Amino acid sequence: MGYTCGTEVVRNDLIFYVDAANHKSYVSDSTIVNSFMGGYSGSFQGSTLPTFTTSSLGSWEFSGNVNNQKINFNETATSTFTSSLDPQLNSFTANIFFKIDPNAPNTSGVIFSKGNKSSNRVGWLMYYNKPQGTLYIRCCGEELNSNQRSSRSYSIDTDRVYMATLVIDREQNKFFGYLDGKNPSGGFASMLESPEYITPFGSIIAPKPLLMGTRDDNSLPLKGNIYLAQIYNRALSPKEVLKNYNALGGRFN
Repeated sequence: MGYTCGTEVVRNDLIFYVDAANHKSYVSDSTIVNSFMGGYSGSFQGSTLPTFTTSSLGSWEFSGNVNNQKINFNETATSTFTSSLDPQLNSFTANIFFKIDPNAPNTSGVIFSKGNKSSNRVGWLMYYNKPQGTLYIRCCGEELNSNQRSSRSYSIDTDRVYMATLVIDREQNKFFGYLDGKNPSGGFASMLESPEYITPFGSIIAPKPLLMGTRDDNSLPLKGNIYLAQIYNRALSPKEVLKNYNALGGRFN
């Protein structure tokens, strides 16, 4: 039947949901990952493919080698196609459970991305900088325009599972980052006090695929594990972000 944890997650406007521990999303020994909703499908790619492990009931493991290893969900924007996995002019939330291997290379490793291979490129990105021991969550609304960039950063440990969340709130012109459902600098009570205020972004449409495990130029490979990921086409509230962590986090304790 597969793993069924997460029945209490926020469902409203959830458009993408993949989980290595659920057979409806992934079957061991397969190279295809299916989203529970939206009809999205990703494939293992690279000269060495990601592998499935039974860590915390199921995860996809990335080796950290520069060999184009990734899970590619495509959805690349073109002149005639725009994906709902791009924020566009909507509010937006991306959420992922991951772990960094303590033997990760002494570089950055990309966890989850669509475009934004550098801070001045359109799209959004979550990545780990090993020299700094820092998780970065960022987005960019217009190339080469510093007023269109937002970023949050958090110190994290290796060999520990985290939930990272990116929220773009168009109604309030705010950009939020969360770690394990909370703001690391002050806990739940300070969440509403610590967004990065943004100028109204242009439409965030990336001519790049949705990827796990590397950047769109196949650089900064991840050495670690990805367990599950979600995308919403609206901004989750602080209480909803925490609700998702409470619904899913017990799997990793």
